[in-house]
Amino acid sequence: MKKRVLCFLLLCVLALCAGCHVSPAAEVSSVPAAEPCTLPVPCSHEAWEDGVCVRCGRVCFHPQWEAGTCPVCGLACPHAQWEDGVCAACGTVCSHPAHDPETRACLSCGTPVPHAFLQGQCACGARPEFETEDLPAELFQPCPEPGRVEMVTYESRDYGRQARTGEECPILKRMAVYLPYGYDPEEKYDVLVLLHGMGGDEEYWLVEPREYGLESGWEVYTTDMLDNLIYSGYCRPLIVAAPTYYVDTERMWDYVLARDVGIFAQELRQDILPCLAERYATWADSPAEADLVAAREHFGYAGLSLGSIVGFYSVLPQCLDLFAWIGCFSGSEVDPKMVNAGMCTRDFRELSIGYFYNGAGELDSMKADHLEDYRQLVELNPRLTEGENAVFVVESGTFHEFKGWIIDLYNCLQVFFNRQGA
Repeated sequence: MKKRVLCFLLLCVLALCAGCHVSPAAEVSSVPAAEPCTLPVPCSHEAWEDGVCVRCGRVCFHPQWEAGTCPVCGLACPHAQWEDGVCAACGTVCSHPAHDPETRACLSCGTPVPHAFLQGQCACGARPEFETEDLPAELFQPCPEPGRVEMVTYESRDYGRQARTGEECPILKRMAVYLPYGYDPEEKYDVLVLLHGMGGDEEYWLVEPREYGLESGWEVYTTDMLDNLIYSGYCRPLIVAAPTYYVDTERMWDYVLARDVGIFAQELRQDILPCLAERYATWADSPAEADLVAAREHFGYAGLSLGSIVGFYSVLPQCLDLFAWIGCFSGSEVDPKMVNAGMCTRDFRELSIGYFYNGAGELDSMKADHLEDYRQLVELNPRLTEGENAVFVVESGTFHEFKGWIIDLYNCLQVFFNRQGA
């Protein structure tokens, strides 16, 4: 009797065990395959459409973007929100494919960008609008994003005296250097070398205030204008270097006796540009001359009066391989044939000229000669075309004064360094 009871209990246990084995399998097979968390095999998410897995429905959260594309699902960022031309989601920098002709606002991200006046006209249809009247007073108000000015000491030589005596004449000189707001040593910046006139020095352009108009009593700072033009997108952030022409400001009037305007080319080539390339984030890979030449599209020169004459004597015929952009304000005193001959030497004759800007006041005593020299040079050199990459602007009612030269600088910044696109 006991044996039969034990056998019966054993059969019941086996039946219960068999039931436990079947039931879970039946429950798994009844779960819909669309549920991502209960698939019998984890989904590999190998096929995505618009950031959604086509098998399990999982949505990709794009934890990391690479060049605007999610490396997990392949979805391209829609760039729905831009901040200063950078996508807030993926970090892509807007290429500014097109902008509004009036406001210069990029049609993609809304950031104001400079016009690129290639062959005298931007892709948006705009042409340069050179100012001939007073600049807006707002340009000389403090800017929310101000740059800064540093004084830099560099090694040079008294090249004029050295040429006359044959002696070694090493000297130390200074220049003021403007760095734009947010200057980043890891970036690359265009460089404008800006020279003063007779009686000025390295503090003329970037350090001292200047009277805007004779006897106006209104003093302005060039740096305020630079800050505001960059802030508004009128021009790209750039470095401006203001050296001094003179070896010694105490004997600056020696210029009258020793006209070394053509010798200043040596200081530009051997001292000033190498110093800037070594200290700052320029487009030149090194201070070596070959690297400076390779970066000529990113170097410009401009000067007033004496500095303008230096442009005709030292820059155009001797340093065209270093500067693609040249501005001459109120001064020439030159033989255009001599300048053109230098521009057409074997090393220079194939080099393009980005822009040759010229300007003078309507009442400037140097306007007539400068305008005539400009016209002759444009006629002699086929690489200069009026209205495309060459211009002479006359400022209304202006004498040989800062008021005209600051307008010239304003106009230059509109067209310089523009071949990288808008």
